[in-house]
Amino acid sequence: MRLGARFPALAAVWIAACVPDFPPPPDSRVETVVDTLHGVAFADDYRWLEDQDAPETRSWITRQNAYAEEIVGESSLRDHFRTRLRELTDRDDVGATRKAGDWEYFTMRRAGEELERIYRRPAAGGDADEPSVDREYDIVLDPVDFDAELRVQLTMMGFSSDGRLMAYSVRQGGADEIAVHIRDLETGEDLPDRLPNALYGGFDWDDDGDGFTYVHRDRYEGPRIRHHVLGTDPGADALIWGEGYPPTTFIGRTEVADGRWVLLNANHGWARQDWFVQDGRTGRIQPIVE
Repeated sequence: MRLGARFPALAAVWIAACVPDFPPPPDSRVETVVDTLHGVAFADDYRWLEDQDAPETRSWITRQNAYAEEIVGESSLRDHFRTRLRELTDRDDVGATRKAGDWEYFTMRRAGEELERIYRRPAAGGDADEPSVDREYDIVLDPVDFDAELRVQLTMMGFSSDGRLMAYSVRQGGADEIAVHIRDLETGEDLPDRLPNALYGGFDWDDDGDGFTYVHRDRYEGPRIRHHVLGTDPGADALIWGEGYPPTTFIGRTEVADGRWVLLNANHGWARQDWFVQDGRTGRIQPIVE
């Protein structure tokens, strides 16, 4: 009993003796913001850190990173994990091919490379071999052209029916938001049309390639399906559907029967869904189930 009573104090002394005398962490400004959700108040002391591009936020991150390096430092254990992670992740990686026009497009990252590039090769048809890391192909998009420090991810979103235009996304530094660019694959240049950094999904080209429909998720107003005509201001894109749905709802769009009909759905969490059908010719939208 006496030993049991003494043990916590002895353990505390032992732990204190083993813990290095680290300096205190950098100060973090506290500015409390209170949100009331369903009648419950939630206090957030660091809401200001959500403004990632603010000079104060960038300074805070720099100081925190420097402090973390001071505490963690270089060690045999850290070197072990670095080596093991490199063994597991630094390998050849070739994505599936996507045919567009007379070409097949795919992503590839060879061992030793930081990020994947987007390549293309002439479409062979039939049972063509998969792209090989041992062969050379035309580079369509290279992350280094967007950021010399390779902090971007490029993703193919869709091709126009004639294979001339490709929509692709640019994700900077692992952010949720992406920017959408349109590349003219014949000239190798981007069109002026560009959707700014935001949350996007459900991208579909028009049959004639003169525009596209997409889902835009706004954190404040909620998700909306919009249509963009090439050569026009994206800020004026037409609203197709979704008005009234809050930011907590996810909406989607699926073309069926070669675009003759369009299925529209709204997901309220994982429990409930609304379904609508849109006439691809008239644009009329009718509910299936709400």
